[in-house]
Amino acid sequence: MGIKDILAKLLYYPIKLKNISEIKKIYTNYQVDKENLVKMDLNKSLKNTLVLVPHVDDEVIGLGGIFLKNTLNNKTVDLLYMTDSGGSLSKKEQNTKELRKEEAYKLKEVLKLNDLSILEVKNNDVENYKEFAVIELEEKLISKKYDNIFIVSPFDAHTEHRWINRILYFSLQRVDFKGNIFLYEVSNLLPCSIVNSYFEIDLKEKYNLYNIFESQKHTMDFDIFNQLNKYKGLAIKNNNPLEFFSKLDKNEYLNLFSKLNESNTDEQILYRIGNHRSFYKIYKNEDRLQQMYDKLLNK
Repeated sequence: MGIKDILAKLLYYPIKLKNISEIKKIYTNYQVDKENLVKMDLNKSLKNTLVLVPHVDDEVIGLGGIFLKNTLNNKTVDLLYMTDSGGSLSKKEQNTKELRKEEAYKLKEVLKLNDLSILEVKNNDVENYKEFAVIELEEKLISKKYDNIFIVSPFDAHTEHRWINRILYFSLQRVDFKGNIFLYEVSNLLPCSIVNSYFEIDLKEKYNLYNIFESQKHTMDFDIFNQLNKYKGLAIKNNNPLEFFSKLDKNEYLNLFSKLNESNTDEQILYRIGNHRSFYKIYKNEDRLQQMYDKLLNK
């Protein structure tokens, strides 16, 4: 064990406490439009829902709480992984692609999901698969009339998270889709001005889901996402752990993505949420990002 590893272990809890303090500040100042905020109700179930996922584990980070509460109705929910998730190495001697595929199918079984598909798009080489991915997604949307699409927010530092939004953007221009599109959070927080839906979750049950992703434990500290869920309620004076979403129709999504695509905003979203150790990069830049989002979205 190197000096860096020893220091990381010794400083883990002091850093975590500092991060919790900063997370509370973020959400205390997070200006959600409460008048237009809707609590999501699963008594009616999610109906036919397609969840677009960049990599295995992103689906749980973004909407694991919804999956857990919707277990009786998850038979109407399909997962489509837009890459093979093979780029995030676990151990050099392991086939990460196959390992993460096993994790995805284990998640499907635990959550009783209807269908799971993984596109043969090579992680870290997605630009070479653009047309293939658009055609595959277009066929998926035509073959089944989905009521909802969940997709990671395009306001995200991860290039492949933004890439799958480009794929959806091009696919929607060819397909007659009349349902809802929900943006979920993974590597970065949503612009507070577009948060219009929330869901109350069971934090312990969601955290237990992360145990499925053994391959990621060397790089990801899922507790940071746990703390973010735990304190989101400060933004809307709700004491429950929450997940935040932006619910859009097709035209709203296309307009939002067009605005983002025409700007250089993505070049200024530099840091990803992934662990406690590097979270200081997030809280030091969050005010700047939210101000930038406001300017972009109010044009």
